[in-house]
Amino acid sequence: MVDRDGRLASASGRLSAGRIELAEGEDVDVLLERGQIDVRWDPSDRAIVISPSYASFPAGSALMSGRVHPPASEDVRWRYALSLTASDGTPGAAGRRGGARLSGSYDPAAGQFAIDSLVVDDEQTRFSAALSMSHHSRAPCWGCRGLPSASRSTS
Repeated sequence: MVDRDGRLASASGRLSAGRIELAEGEDVDVLLERGQIDVRWDPSDRAIVISPSYASFPAGSALMSGRVHPPASEDVRWRYALSLTASDGTPGAAGRRGGARLSGSYDPAAGQFAIDSLVVDDEQTRFSAALSMSHHSRAPCWGCRGLPSASRSTS
């Protein structure tokens, strides 16, 4: 819905996907069992909100949520903050769980995608990193810097 001043007042959408397979000859790998992404526009924050959305894989599942901010005034970058929780699919309390938080920006004019902060955390390890990629060079180039945290004991 658009308000009287021509600004976007509300919008929502859902993208659903069924099983996705990758086949080579007789070998078939299932990449995705099913997934769904739900989004809505938050006019007060000028953000696209990703409501908790799921993906189911052969080895487990994941739940993602977050916000994407379109460019504002002179800043041409799209900014994002996302969180992801994953489970390895083992039934009951024995299943291994983990998560990730990432934030950064995308500048389409410069061809620059940046992850300013990436924190991956599961029951045994924690990893922090930052990443910058460009797609305007002849071949995509990227750089990554990270610091693994001390392993956690599983007592």
